[in-house]
Amino acid sequence: MSSNKGKVQSSDSAARIEYSGFKDMDESDMVQIRKAAQDFAEKISGHGFGFDRLALRLKEIHKVDHNQKFEFHVEVNKGTVTRAAECTDKNPFKALDLALKSLLVELNKTR
Repeated sequence: MSSNKGKVQSSDSAARIEYSGFKDMDESDMVQIRKAAQDFAEKISGHGFGFDRLALRLKEIHKVDHNQKFEFHVEVNKGTVTRAAECTDKNPFKALDLALKSLLVELNKTR
């Protein structure tokens, strides 16, 4: 992971995926998050949704002992068109999954 304040860009040339807000995330967790993002990018590309950028932003909220929550903002850009979704949950993987599923629903509406 990079030391530039949690911003990492995927080296995958087929999809442009940006990650921000992940500087405190464990590397093993980041592997799972990158895998989910890459799977999503392949899924939307396979459904004919071309895109210039997929951005994932993590925000930790309510950072109190055992009550921490994770808020994910996901965004897809193609040219000047942007579609976005967000979700908050105590489990970061569940929050990401729900946000990506919401984004897919949004993309299907615009077909």
